Order: sequence, then C-alpha cells, then structure tokens
Amino acid sequence: MKRKHSLLILLGFLLFHFTSAQVVINEVQYGSSSTIELKNVGSSTVDVSNWWLCYLFTYRQLSASNITVTGNTMMAPGDIVTISGSGLSLGTSSDLGIYNSSSFGSSTAMEDFVQWGAGGQGRESVAVTKGIWTAGDFVPSVMNANSTIEWNGGGDGSQFWFEITTGSLGSENIILNCNGGTVALTGGGTSAQVCLDGMAQVLSFDSTGTSGTNFAYVVTDNNGTILGLPPGDMVNFQPAGPGECWVWGLSYTGTVTAQVGDNATQVALSDGCFDLSDNFLVVFRDSVSGGNITDEMGNDSVFVCIDGTDQFVSFDSSNVVGPNFAYVITDDQGTILGLPPGDMANFAPAGPGICYVWGLSYTGNIIAMMGQNALQVPLTDGCFDLSDDFLVVARDSSNCTTSIEDKLPLGSVNIYPNPVQDLVTIELSQAIRSEVALLTIHDLTGREIYRAEWESIQDRQNVDTHKWDSGLYILTLQTDAGVFRSKIVKE
Repeated sequence: MKRKHSLLILLGFLLFHFTSAQVVINEVQYGSSSTIELKNVGSSTVDVSNWWLCYLFTYRQLSASNITVTGNTMMAPGDIVTISGSGLSLGTSSDLGIYNSSSFGSSTAMEDFVQWGAGGQGRESVAVTKGIWTAGDFVPSVMNANSTIEWNGGGDGSQFWFEITTGSLGSENIILNCNGGTVALTGGGTSAQVCLDGMAQVLSFDSTGTSGTNFAYVVTDNNGTILGLPPGDMVNFQPAGPGECWVWGLSYTGTVTAQVGDNATQVALSDGCFDLSDNFLVVFRDSVSGGNITDEMGNDSVFVCIDGTDQFVSFDSSNVVGPNFAYVITDDQGTILGLPPGDMANFAPAGPGICYVWGLSYTGNIIAMMGQNALQVPLTDGCFDLSDDFLVVARDSSNCTTSIEDKLPLGSVNIYPNPVQDLVTIELSQAIRSEVALLTIHDLTGREIYRAEWESIQDRQNVDTHKWDSGLYILTLQTDAGVFRSKIVKE
C-alpha cells in the first residue's frame, strides 16, 4: 500500500497561498554557483519575466542581461524555472525575496521569502508583515558546500526547508518525491517466523527504490496499528509476545510525528511529505513450550516386563503451550527410537533397556527422523520445544512376576536422601512388609547394578552408592503387596 503525503502538502499549499502568490522559492544553491529555483504551485499561469529578486538589499530583475533564466517565464501550473548568472551571488548567510514589482518595502509586492545562516537580514520585516515568515527565524547554513536547501511544500518557516547533499535544481524537489520503495528481509524474503523461546529474536531489513531525505521502518500489527518505531534497520521481536506483525518502510521529510498506537494507514506520519513502502514484511511470532510429561497415572517413571505380550504405556502432559503436540521416544542418549502417532506406545518390541518419552510442542511440520538425536537437530520446520522433563520407561525381561502390576499405596516406601552421594536408605512401612521382597536397581542403560532380597524382619535397607557414576537410576521393589518404582539421583 502506498500513501503519498498529498493531503498535508495540499493543506500546506492552501495555507501558504492564502496570503501569497502562486509562485514560490522552491530550492536555493548559494555560493560560487548561486542558483534559485522557482515553482508555480498554483492553478493558473503566471508571467514572471519582469519579476525581481532581492537579497541583502541587492536587487536583480529576471530580465537583466547578467541573469539567466532557464525555463518558460510564462509559468504554467507545476512549471519550474531556474535563475543563475554572473549577476547573482548569494552568500552563506543571506535573505532572499521574490517580488512582482520593484516596490521592495511592500508586502503586497513580495511573493515569497526565505533566509538562511542568520535571522534579521534584509527584507525579513516585509515577510513578517506579509505573514509568511517569523522574525529571527532562519534555515541553518548547509554543511556541504555543494548542497542546496529545498522547500518541502509543507508551509512557511525554516522547519519546511532541508539541506540536500545532491540537489535537484530544474526538476521536482527530492524531498517532495518521498517514495517508500519496497522492503525485504536481509538475505531475501518478505515473511519470517520467530520462536519466542526467551532468546533474542532479531531480524534485519533492507529497502530498495526509495527516495526522500529520511528513511525509517515502522512496525504495526495486521490492522496497521503502530507497535514500534525502531531507530535502525533491525528489531528484536522477543519482547512482543505471540502474534503477527508487519514491517513497513517509511520515506519522509521533516520529523516523524506518528506515535505508537496510531494507525499508520490513517494518520500523517511526519510533518513533511511521507510515503509507506509498496509492500510490508510479515513476521509471525510463535510461543511453544513442551511442558511436563508423566504416564497416565502421574508417574515420572514406569517399568514394563518384556515377556512376549504387548506392553502399552499411555502418556500425559501438562503446562503445554503451542498449536501442535506430539511425543518423541529416545534412548538415554537422545537418539530417536520412535515418533508415536498418539499418546501411547507399545514397548514390547523394543526389548530390554531404558528409554525416555518426551513431549514436543511445535509449529509447522515434524522433520526429525528415527536415528537422529532429538537434542541436537531441528525437530520441525517451525518452532519447537521439548518438554522440561521426560518419562523414564525401564524395560526388563527377567524376574517379571506378572504382566500387570499392582502398585504399592502412596507412602508405603520412603527413599532418602535423594539425591544421594554415598548411602541411600530404602524404608518400608509396617503394612507392606512380607516374608520376602526383591529390590533391584538399574542404570539408564538397563544394566542391573544392585539386587537384594528383603527379609520380613527388616524395616529398612541401606545401599552403598559411593562408587556409582553420577546420574539417574531406577529402583524397583517387588513385594507380595505390589510393586514400587522410583528414580534415584546420584550426585
């Protein structure tokens, strides 16, 4: 979408010409190559062939032999003429007025006025009387000797004049030709997806085909409401939260007047001319969180007996954020063993060992494959996040008493300290003691590292762990009353 600042310029013209004529001073180059540009901004033809220039009480008529006028002095609407020649010498601090007669003290004869470098020069008082200038006001001197000053069409006063490094004498002013061009992401493309994962999500932008004295980017929502006016050509989208936003280019003169909360498609964006880019960039901001994973009973570990029968385990998730969710089964090193289509899996075909079940919240499509490491590769072509924890599934083919287990009541077994450094204690309540209980502990490769029978007269058993490697271990206690499993963390 493209919006030329024609309405504001037109209002400036109407205000300006309520008290003055149709022909204005449009551009000035002072110094050794002094040149003045006039433009007819009105709706009828004006003859300027016998008009006068006045600067620092020096007077030159356009028809003089030492003045060169390029263009048609019978100026039709929109026409531009330039004035130069040996008879014209404008200094770095001067005033300049154009007159329709030699009555230089008359505000009626004065058509337009500008001064630069200092205030209070020449015929400033006449311009003040006419209402087209403010006493003491002036355009700052140019920083570059080859620069010009151009009027932006917005109204009277120094705030509507700007230094142009490469002027446009004889043609339309650069600052009146604001063009937002087109915008793209650095490296190409007009849309991007950022994943709000707590890390900075910075995108940078490029523009082409722009014109005008200034350029900036404007970030809006998909209704045009301004969300940000970044100071450069890049934005960190992390703080914005989930949603969709658009990034526009803005070519402008003067000062940006738009504010956050304004609609960029409905308000004046600067106090000069302005133009939004022909296109905008679309940035999708997605937030995903894999949450937490347990089995359907709320356990964070489960034992299955590999005895030739199916061993289904159902999974459950909580605290998940994102549009899509799936489960990923890996070994204890993160290698993907399966991508089940639902919330359960049969672990009987896997054989003995340990595996982890993760939750995966994501956007886009899953691209991970069996055999890849889920902790090292992109899992989708969009945003993704694995769960904060995982369900441990211990698979064993020995000492399987039954294919369906009775779980011991909550609080029947107490394990302490956990995490452990040198010695862990397993304590049974009086209600579940039996003649014989079997205690086994496996590491995450499925290797059994401890086995002991529990006599009924014992209420607790101590296990020396000081030689164990740091990591996670699975404890299984089988009694007549049921089976208990828990994780032990060795520090």
